Amino acid sequence: MIKRMLKKENHKSQMEMFGLTLIVILIIIGFFIFVSFRQKIPISDYKKSYVADETSSNFINSVVNVNPIECMGTDYTLSDMLKFCARGDSIDCSGSTNPCAIANKTLWIIANKTLVKQGIGFILYTQGISWNNKEIIIKNANCTGREMGQRGTIPISLYPVPGNIYLNLDICK
Repeated sequence: MIKRMLKKENHKSQMEMFGLTLIVILIIIGFFIFVSFRQKIPISDYKKSYVADETSSNFINSVVNVNPIECMGTDYTLSDMLKFCARGDSIDCSGSTNPCAIANKTLWIIANKTLVKQGIGFILYTQGISWNNKEIIIKNANCTGREMGQRGTIPISLYPVPGNIYLNLDICK
């Protein structure tokens, strides 16, 4: 009689082990099916979007504090050059007296060594400057019809003259 009871309990534990094994196998198969379907769904590239948005504001915030090559012996920054350009002031930096030309050249050099080198499509431009009746505009690649990232903008005060000018960077995604 004791042997019979042991055999029944032995069968119960074997059935429990078989049931648990079956459940684990079904969970693993379900996981693999989920993963295979998940890989087929396209995931949008959030990193690319984030980089485009952050690059524009970081570039603009950094570039305004750069000292132009022509003005190395002075404390003039690119922000000062843009301000002088908008006000129509002339300066003396290594023989050059046109702050608009210095600002344009400096922006082009920096954009060429950073954004262009990385293959980023962009439009770098000013608002509020009338240099030969037009704004400073530097472009790389055609952004027409392409989605634009967040605009990087920095206002530059024309103090003591009232008003502001703006340096903007739009990056194409």
